[in-house]
Amino acid sequence: MRNDLSTLRVVFYLVCLGILYGSLFPFDFSLALEPDVLRHFIGSWNELPGRGDILGNIALFIPFGLIGALLVRRDTLGDYSLAWFCLTWVVVALGAQLLQLFLPSRDPAVFDLYTNGIGAAIGWWAAVMLSRHAVPVLPGGSLSRQMPLLLVAIWLAAMLVPFVPSVDLQSYKDALKPLLLAPHFVWHDCL
Repeated sequence: MRNDLSTLRVVFYLVCLGILYGSLFPFDFSLALEPDVLRHFIGSWNELPGRGDILGNIALFIPFGLIGALLVRRDTLGDYSLAWFCLTWVVVALGAQLLQLFLPSRDPAVFDLYTNGIGAAIGWWAAVMLSRHAVPVLPGGSLSRQMPLLLVAIWLAAMLVPFVPSVDLQSYKDALKPLLLAPHFVWHDCL
């Protein structure tokens, strides 16, 4: 049980890093903060972004809520509580938006925090429903026994590098097309 908890903790923090990666890509930071950027950010609490932005922000935080809820529910020692989960959400979601102020290519918005919260809540709800109905998230028992599936998932994710945040299905098809149409094994890519 404790081993599963430590594995779940690692996966949760990897999800947090993935969220930061997706939020801060392409990492073209500029330390010169325009005065209008901060004013626009503060005033963006009621600006409705595009559908793709809303869906992307929700989808980005669903794994956060799902794995966070599993971590809180499985922790019998009390290290991970609902307060810890909420504090982590604030640090990751608000931190990403504040760091985007220094990315000229990104458009930070307070409204994104709403959609991030919706995504985390959907993930939390899904974890509660899965545990309530005793449906295993993945077959095979412990998380450590599911390492081969995790490696395949990581390999497929590597096919999508540079992980440009997108909800455009065609971009995923284009990224996986070489794998499906002309598969060949390359040792350095495998490593």
